[in-house]
Amino acid sequence: LFRSSPIGSADQADYQLVATDLAGSANSGTATLGLFSSETDVTQPGDSITVLNASPFGDGPPSNAIDNDMSKKFGANISGGVAALVISPAAGRTVVSALRIYTGNDSTGRDPASYMLEGSMDGGSHYTLIASNSITLSDGRNSGLAGGTLPDPLTQFVTEARFINTNGYTTYKLSFPTYKQAGGTQVQFEELELLGVVDTSKPFFSTQ
Repeated sequence: LFRSSPIGSADQADYQLVATDLAGSANSGTATLGLFSSETDVTQPGDSITVLNASPFGDGPPSNAIDNDMSKKFGANISGGVAALVISPAAGRTVVSALRIYTGNDSTGRDPASYMLEGSMDGGSHYTLIASNSITLSDGRNSGLAGGTLPDPLTQFVTEARFINTNGYTTYKLSFPTYKQAGGTQVQFEELELLGVVDTSKPFFSTQ
């Protein structure tokens, strides 16, 4: 199937080429088409990040989730509610319209199976829902990568979720209500990216 119209997110799927002649037909191997947002990650290493309703593993502090190092994971035991990460980008007020989660280095059962992203303009005292949905992470694992390896959606196992949002926020809460393993009590992934732009539509004054 060849077409001249632009490719959109609805075209993400597995494809095969079928060649046919008088002698019959033959199928190619399967190729997966994935499309990624052109927006950049609004978080950076050193941004304020905390975990709610979970106790981090010794090798999985929440800072690992946004450290741009694919050799270090975020992981935690869930306790007392829905596990969530609270992030305040140093960039200030940003408009986020997509997120990416890079899979961890071991158990697939710890993969989030759904997410809820909320934004706040008062440091987390009040939140507004931005997006929530199911998410299916690859069973492929990002393991054995050298220290300092940067996230790369073209070469690593990652899932991107896109949504419509035009409002800017200074703090984000990303919750994970469910996991691949039903009733899962642990969460883990290698890296998280919140994709968007710095909001310059209104003056913003950072509290020092």
